Amino acid sequence: KPILVVRSRWFGKAKHSQMTGKSSLFSALTAVDAPGQHVATLVFMHGLGDTADGWKSQLKLLQSSKPGLRIVLPTAPVRPVTANGGMRMTSWHDIRSFASIASEDMKGLEESSAAVQEVINQEIQRGVPSKNIIVGGFSQGAALAMYAGLQMSSPLGGIISMSGYLPHYETFMQSKLSASNARTPVMLCHGSADPIVPYRAGQLTYEILHGGGVPAEMKTYPGLGHSADPHELNDVAKFVSKIMGQ
Repeated sequence: KPILVVRSRWFGKAKHSQMTGKSSLFSALTAVDAPGQHVATLVFMHGLGDTADGWKSQLKLLQSSKPGLRIVLPTAPVRPVTANGGMRMTSWHDIRSFASIASEDMKGLEESSAAVQEVINQEIQRGVPSKNIIVGGFSQGAALAMYAGLQMSSPLGGIISMSGYLPHYETFMQSKLSASNARTPVMLCHGSADPIVPYRAGQLTYEILHGGGVPAEMKTYPGLGHSADPHELNDVAKFVSKIMGQ
């Protein structure tokens, strides 16, 4: 059974966005420039089968109270997904089985991680301090955000996981975690009724990160499935404000 990404539907469409190009990996790279003086950047990855447009409008609302925030939204490449019967869809890496996150495509995950880190480094080259860069995502995109962000050699401001999980959690803390981001704040947001990425996956991620000394916090949304809601987006806004010192 294919995974369907459930998007929030209460927001209007973004009126101003800019396509910044297409990398060798991404289908597209969309940016919503800061309305004011650019001081911080949020790099956000969508979930399986989605695109940057699925998140652009709601994330753009963050700029109303944070005019210094630039938002960068990569769109994943289109590829066959084994667990979906080989169906072609946007995906950060192949998923061989929905029954176990341990069956992920390591090569694809590493390629996407390197591409996300390249985007982060491009923001640093634009003059944004790495501590003012936040990386986040939803579902498969959240897994990628944690996997790429926690391995960055430059210290980041924070990491946001919405309905996500830590890939290869059994060995990540010992073999992958960068000393530069071992104390980077991580906010984990998860619905208690998520049928796609079980709530327990979010809990386990929190336990592993917190147990390893990473300052992680877990936000639970009772009754919420595999989607986002206004309460969750409000918590994301507060987290971003805290990182930006607002």
